[in-house]
Amino acid sequence: MTLPPRATAVPVPATRMAEQAGNPMGAGMIMLGAFVAHTAVAPLERVVAAMRASLPAHRARMADANAALLERGADWARTAGHAATAGAA
Repeated sequence: MTLPPRATAVPVPATRMAEQAGNPMGAGMIMLGAFVAHTAVAPLERVVAAMRASLPAHRARMADANAALLERGADWARTAGHAATAGAA
């Protein structure tokens, strides 16, 4: 695979992590958390707040689980050495 200039491929084991968390459908949230930590595009707290605000009423019960998955992905990026450094957004 050839990446465009300034692109970085980060292989996140999101499916396995979601399965380990007991939520196999949560891989997308894990990927988003890892992306946020890797790019520092926004503070994770704001992403969590936006997710909570955008959930329809019938999905609101998933907010805490989704927040935990976002944090799990961000934690993975930080511990794997893929988190953005301060001022590198």
